[in-house]
Amino acid sequence: MRKFRLPQCPYCGKKVNPFYAWYLRTQGEYICPRCQGVSNIFIDRAAYLLGGAAVLLGVLAFVITRVVQDQSFHPLHLLWIVLPFFLFSIVSLFLVRLKKPILRRRETPQEPARRASQEEAAGARPAPGEGRHVRR
Repeated sequence: MRKFRLPQCPYCGKKVNPFYAWYLRTQGEYICPRCQGVSNIFIDRAAYLLGGAAVLLGVLAFVITRVVQDQSFHPLHLLWIVLPFFLFSIVSLFLVRLKKPILRRRETPQEPARRASQEEAAGARPAPGEGRHVRR
């Protein structure tokens, strides 16, 4: 049951409102109103499993209502078909996660040339007796 929890800010720990969490499922980024921390939004893997189960249950309910019951379609049958999807949408609120973004350093066009010149300077061998101690 640890997987089912409301999303919370990874910086300050503030929990997100359930209605706002439902909206966040479709967004890519969250900015905490308390600490102004930027977080990435992702969906827990369990949501994909539960979504697949909801589809299977919906199809199963449709097949049962069409095969077992008479061929007339009653509005109550529609409720049994839609119910798994409705429950999945409610449970998916508790499977939204916020994670600190991984910041990668981007190189400017001048940096590769600068880095190459630094590597050449670092690769030069020092003269004997300069900076390195040799054990004999």
